[in-house]
Amino acid sequence: MLLQSGCATRMCCDAKPLAGRASGARNEASTRKPARPRGCDQLEDLGLNDALRIVNLDLNSRTSLGDNVDLYYNLCRNAEGLSVTTSCFTVWKQHQRANGYAKVIPAVRTGSSDGASAVRVFFFDDNVEFDGREESPGICNLRDVETGDFVPFGVGSNGFASEAVGRHTIVHHSSQYSNVIVKANILDAMEDENYFLSIVRKYALPDEKVIVFMDVNSTIMCNDTGADKDMSATLLSVMFELIELRPFAPFDFAWGDSEPSRVEKPRSLKQVVKQLTSYDHKAYSSFWREETCFEFLDVLSRSGEIRWSSHAGPMTAQGFRQQFSTYSAQLRDSLVESGITRSWFKFFAAIEEQERHSVVLNSFGVDTRKVVLATVPDETKVAQITVNYELWGTQDVQKFEAQYRQREAESVQAGHADEPSNAQPGIAPSDATKPPSEGSAASPSLKEAACCWPFPLAIRACSGKRRGS
Repeated sequence: MLLQSGCATRMCCDAKPLAGRASGARNEASTRKPARPRGCDQLEDLGLNDALRIVNLDLNSRTSLGDNVDLYYNLCRNAEGLSVTTSCFTVWKQHQRANGYAKVIPAVRTGSSDGASAVRVFFFDDNVEFDGREESPGICNLRDVETGDFVPFGVGSNGFASEAVGRHTIVHHSSQYSNVIVKANILDAMEDENYFLSIVRKYALPDEKVIVFMDVNSTIMCNDTGADKDMSATLLSVMFELIELRPFAPFDFAWGDSEPSRVEKPRSLKQVVKQLTSYDHKAYSSFWREETCFEFLDVLSRSGEIRWSSHAGPMTAQGFRQQFSTYSAQLRDSLVESGITRSWFKFFAAIEEQERHSVVLNSFGVDTRKVVLATVPDETKVAQITVNYELWGTQDVQKFEAQYRQREAESVQAGHADEPSNAQPGIAPSDATKPPSEGSAASPSLKEAACCWPFPLAIRACSGKRRGS
């Protein structure tokens, strides 16, 4: 049964190299990019903390996208346990929050493993939009690992079909790609402690390696620092995302100091709020107060029907108050630490037990570290990648660097700085696992490092000199 204890080794160098995995699926000579990715400087060590290796990867330059998506996929595929990718919010925002510039998720064609162990790639995120086109709004930048091309994932595209799970969750799965895209919901994750585990077990085959890309805010943690929300505000935001306004007739609506907005067709309450605040960060963040939301829903209910967008049915202002109170109580009972739901910890425990699968926290926010510290005993064993760090906004850079620079002395005191930086848990460094010194004739290509070494070692080998050194 999937995710039961197995005998898989922790050393990824035992795995068969992936260089020929595309043969048989397509005419490789006509579709594949050159075998060697661009230079090792693409995995530059940011040098934020001597005890933690945080490297940067370009996943936005169109000229190198095919190679770098393939590299990223190989790094994730040959990882075990937990790693972190912090994606580039700035580029996504500059391109109107379109899928094509959002979080990169490797898309693997069914049957393309060519003798290597088969994989199933999952993506859990509460902001998935299932129109699924490259130019449409959304959070999922699904990229074919063979070509770097965007893979549309709407119903009927590339074999994708839709299925409802739980009360509010929607899953798209494909017959042509080994990908499962989950529009996750923190309410379902709170109600069912087997939420994540049961979805993975349902769609993955027993012999497949599972790679799970997991969002943080409003997916496993009910505390969205990316939008300056506390747990109560995040809960209100989640509920507004799942409740729809169906106008009786077109009408103009204003709130507070906002300009009137025309409402002509069904839309979520959260979409109405975003339109009224015009994505103004301060106005949007200050909206999420209990009494504000209650009043907002009551006023809107006079101009249209209010109902859950799922199969849960109509919603009244009084019903919203009662449901909010119920979910608030469940929040207190189901969250373990830092607003993280129990279902996350149960899921990761099952992943970790088998010592085979890979989980990548993928977020635009800076609170992945809260999850890492609450989930694993030693964060220095968790590989970290930033996406196009050089393009990040000033505020994002300051927040990200502050959380790692301020803990450097703490990490040294804990003894992490005295450990060999390339040591695997329980495995002494050896010539087989040590990356060659810089400039050595034996230095591997990026792909060779990604395929042959454990994730942290591969990153260390490819990272080159740190910034400023």
